[in-house]
Amino acid sequence: MKSIKLFALFALALIMSSCGGNQQVAMTAADVDATFSSGVVLIKNVYYYEIKFSNFEPIYFSDINDEGDLVGATFDAAEIQQMISWGTGFFISDDGWIATNSHVANPAVDTKQVRNNISSMFRTLADQWQSEVSELSDAIALLQSAILDSNNYSDINDYKAKLQELSEERDKTQKAINMVHDVQGSDYEVYIHNEISVAYSDTHVTNYDDFIPCVNLLDDQEHDVAIIQLKSKKTPEDRVYFEIPYYDGAEEPETPVGTKLFLIGYNLGPSLAITEGGLKPQVTEGAITQNTDGVKIMYSIPTLHGSSGSPVVDEFGTLVAVNFAGLDVTQNFNYGIKVKHLANLVASYTSK
Repeated sequence: MKSIKLFALFALALIMSSCGGNQQVAMTAADVDATFSSGVVLIKNVYYYEIKFSNFEPIYFSDINDEGDLVGATFDAAEIQQMISWGTGFFISDDGWIATNSHVANPAVDTKQVRNNISSMFRTLADQWQSEVSELSDAIALLQSAILDSNNYSDINDYKAKLQELSEERDKTQKAINMVHDVQGSDYEVYIHNEISVAYSDTHVTNYDDFIPCVNLLDDQEHDVAIIQLKSKKTPEDRVYFEIPYYDGAEEPETPVGTKLFLIGYNLGPSLAITEGGLKPQVTEGAITQNTDGVKIMYSIPTLHGSSGSPVVDEFGTLVAVNFAGLDVTQNFNYGIKVKHLANLVASYTSK
């Protein structure tokens, strides 16, 4: 990967102080918009899940609802209803690398909830199938009696053909019941099938074909940061990309409470982003209200769904965090993942 640097940085003015030193001029929201918005992308993720078993056909589902139930569970992949989620990302290199959240790039499900649902689902299926086996057995018994009682050769042949058909169906259903009972105590894996793509600011998006395809490249679920890459592996020349600070093993310096911050993101996805002039991210500002721990900071920047993965910069344009979560009780206090975790993810790849 080529060296990571800020391409076409805003012309931060340097002024001479009375003692002859240089001082950066603080940026306004308008400056941040003009400098960075071209490098911030709207992310679309289309996905569904597959549960793979060692001794049973796979099950597909769309999502898990608030009650913890599997949504749209089916054995037929052609029947699955795919989900669409929105997020924000930003370029960090000239070879198409885009930083975002892990949960934007790879929406995860609670495997414990999946396990509970599978067990419940299979118990229900086993009960239904057992009823079907009983009904088939009764029908088979009637046919066997009819064959013994009939003197009509043509009828007997018809009965035997039907008897074979029902017997095969009963045996198949019984086999499924036996497999379901085996599955309940077996191991299985949950996989996500997704297609991730992006749209650029100041471009017109009229349908899903206007999005540019990407691939998942790096993922750190523990710290909720990820990197996707344009399939072309080339950042367009008219797009800026953000500098990621490196610390050479040193601790990331703590950004003081009260530091002014700007977030550039797509709140509510395309709902707010689409304007007469094309896609426009929103620039919102606030300040650090708490250095929470070594992973995240809290700030007073209002956000809505869709802003996950947004870059958060200070008033001098330095990347400070990747926005990832808000507090359920309010939209005015939100969290960002400290930039060192994104830097570590990049370093884990470039050091190979």
